Amino acid sequence: MCPRAQSRRRAPTEVQVGPRYDIPGYIGVDWFILDLLMSTMIFVFLEKLFPHIREQAILRPDWWHDFRYFALNHLLIGIFAFAATMTAPTFFSWAVNHGIQVFVSSLPWTIQFVMAIVLADLVEYAIHRTLHEVKWLWPIHAVHHSVEHMDWLAGSRLHFLEPLVMRALVLIPAFILGIAKEPLTVYIVFAGFQAGLIHANIRWDLGPLKYVLTSPRYHHWHHSSDDEAIDKNYVAHLPVIDWLFGTFYMPKDKQIWPRRYGTVGWRCRRESCGSFSTRSDRIADLTAVANKLPAGAWAAIGHPEPHSITSLARPSNVSGTVNPSALAVLRLMTSSTFTACWTGRSAGLAPLRILPV
Repeated sequence: MCPRAQSRRRAPTEVQVGPRYDIPGYIGVDWFILDLLMSTMIFVFLEKLFPHIREQAILRPDWWHDFRYFALNHLLIGIFAFAATMTAPTFFSWAVNHGIQVFVSSLPWTIQFVMAIVLADLVEYAIHRTLHEVKWLWPIHAVHHSVEHMDWLAGSRLHFLEPLVMRALVLIPAFILGIAKEPLTVYIVFAGFQAGLIHANIRWDLGPLKYVLTSPRYHHWHHSSDDEAIDKNYVAHLPVIDWLFGTFYMPKDKQIWPRRYGTVGWRCRRESCGSFSTRSDRIADLTAVANKLPAGAWAAIGHPEPHSITSLARPSNVSGTVNPSALAVLRLMTSSTFTACWTGRSAGLAPLRILPV
């Protein structure tokens, strides 16, 4: 028998979780530029045509801060989505039921698309609620809630760990069930558009559909720092899921919108947590970090316990010399790449975070 015939008859060595999708190259600079241009044209047009806050400028406060998050996280989301589609068929082969996969793949693609939305939103609800209600995880998600001016760009302000977890987990049920490439691709495009829309400065309520599909007003309430709305409206797509789990909040009067946005508790000072914070601002804030680190933390890098961040650069016992390890820590912690501030939403919760910006 010829080798070609043998290769056609060779049995697979592992069970596959859905199709191994051929993923196009959408993680490069060309995709980022196209995504940025399309998003800007669509959402800026909608925000000017249907504004919630009419006087809010396109280049509102912190826009450059959020643009940098947009650039970083859109690249990372592409990488994470690619990694998930490549690895899920191997790591979750134990969960596959071939009969279920055959049945699901035989359904009309519109039904598969709806299934993808429901499954992904259930997973995202669970992760999102966990990030809010588990205190040691909240500082990660607090990056997103530090936004005080809502628009389409604000949705990109995310700690890099958040899209990593979300993109890695929300599509796994779809892979296990064997949802086809076409409806899954449509879902990914839909989810990306929806993420921009629900953060946008758009006065849309969606009328009777507001209980079926997440609207800008619905998600703005999630970002509200008003007491009645804290820890509500976790879903990205389907408010009925919030209703089922008791976390639905939407005033009946469609003219009522949040009074303010951002975190509750100790708030970031504008000059030290923004994109354009100065070195002296960061040093002042980071001095608190030095004083709160565990005993012996500085000894691990060969430096005595500092009285301030600025003392890191020069060991007290050797005048005129610089400790290289401590100097590296100082340069990292006071660079424009990192900033420190206190933030919290729940009463009594004010965790310290050191965040990439």
